[in-house]
Amino acid sequence: MTLAFEDFPPGHFGSYGPRRVTREEMLAFAAEFDPQPMHLDEEAASRSMLKGLSGSGWFLCSIMMRMLFDGFIGRTASLGSPGVSELRWLAPLRPGDDLTLDVEVAEARVSRSRPDTGIVPLKGAARNATGAVLCEMVTPIIVRRRADEEEGRKSLFGGLAASGWHVASACMKLLVADGQRLAQEAVARGETIAIWGPSPGFRELRWLRPVLAGDTINYASEVYSLRTSEKRPEWGILQARNTGTNQRGELVFSVLATAFVPRRTTGS
Repeated sequence: MTLAFEDFPPGHFGSYGPRRVTREEMLAFAAEFDPQPMHLDEEAASRSMLKGLSGSGWFLCSIMMRMLFDGFIGRTASLGSPGVSELRWLAPLRPGDDLTLDVEVAEARVSRSRPDTGIVPLKGAARNATGAVLCEMVTPIIVRRRADEEEGRKSLFGGLAASGWHVASACMKLLVADGQRLAQEAVARGETIAIWGPSPGFRELRWLRPVLAGDTINYASEVYSLRTSEKRPEWGILQARNTGTNQRGELVFSVLATAFVPRRTTGS
């Protein structure tokens, strides 16, 4: 049976998994989308803030999306998601972890602009086998109401659309590539390279328009804020607004991202 808006009462919705994470798939994702040393190199990772090889946060998000799909999204009259309200990466994903995903319906309300649909904000928490929470996420989905269940199988996008997580991962890929380019230029000038730390999460992720097959997306990044970490004073916390625009000049993607960046030591 196809799940409709009426099938999502507030409260605990379900638990999914376990899902084993292999070292090979973790490295393959990092090599393609997030080739930072802490995700690819055992020795470099051991010297990082994460103290060992860890999966990209975007890889963990993609796994969570697949677990949601296999668990219930695949049989839901879902019309997609406009974005992610908030996401926190709380602990590193390690090779061999067995993940479970707990899902809670935060609320369910009929859409004012599209009364044939409802908006269902979901709270997801991914845990490893020890019960440690690796990631928490709040994301709304748009679901057809029962009377329009058949229409719910039709897409609002008007064509084959990329996963929002693919769009976000492509942004990460280009950010890392640009960082590597700047680092190489700095090395050529004889400068010392600062190694960035991990990201604790992000807010206000918005998939504003569908990215269709054949679209060309230009990404941009602008510093939003910079402050010293209270718990780790040797580090700063940078927030940046990352955006993506298609070939027609339409904004399709936006996220307020956060990362740890090392502070310049005295005398350097």
